[in-house]
Amino acid sequence: VLGLRDDPRYPDLLDYLERLAHHQLGPDADIDRDPADQGGVIARHGARRVDYTLATLADRALDQLGDDIERLST
Repeated sequence: VLGLRDDPRYPDLLDYLERLAHHQLGPDADIDRDPADQGGVIARHGARRVDYTLATLADRALDQLGDDIERLST
């Protein structure tokens, strides 16, 4: 997943994730853009936090596939 950082469209993904984080947490959210060894975006505002790191996004995508993934591996 971290290989996405080498894609020329990666800055556009970061822009999108940052906009999404601001939409969820507000314009005053603190944004950690492309954190080392994680990629993606982590945002915080007060006690609230969103995690759009690349590994977390990949995990969520796989979780949403659920049983379909198990069928593919058998």
